[in-house]
Amino acid sequence: MYRRFPKIIKSNKAQVSLEAIIAISALLVLFSTIVFVTIDKEIFIRESDESLSRIAVCYKIANSIESVYSTGENTQTKISFPDTKDNVMVFGGGMIYVGDLSSPSAQSCDFPSGIANNSGIQLPGTIGIIRTNNTVFLKKI
Repeated sequence: MYRRFPKIIKSNKAQVSLEAIIAISALLVLFSTIVFVTIDKEIFIRESDESLSRIAVCYKIANSIESVYSTGENTQTKISFPDTKDNVMVFGGGMIYVGDLSSPSAQSCDFPSGIANNSGIQLPGTIGIIRTNNTVFLKKI
């Protein structure tokens, strides 16, 4: 007797589907990597921009303090910071801090010690710098 074996049909559909899944997965991994790197760089640039902005505010105040002090008694000036939303702390020992003192993102700069009084100012706004009795005073106007 003659026995017939069933005809084996080879199907490539499963293999094509697996290749498609692998290709889509590879594209998702590539896309995710690009997105994460882009977001990381964007955060770094934003933090650098904020840091540079704080440094600029700090040096602008320090230069104004020195300018008012060196010009002479009863000299005054005004500095406007409309876009800055940071705390400014001026210490008579010659240090200025811009930003939250407890934060590592706070920036500092110095000026000759002993020429200004201690003051804390919340920006945005205008700062008045006045020299009276051989001391520079800062106040928010």
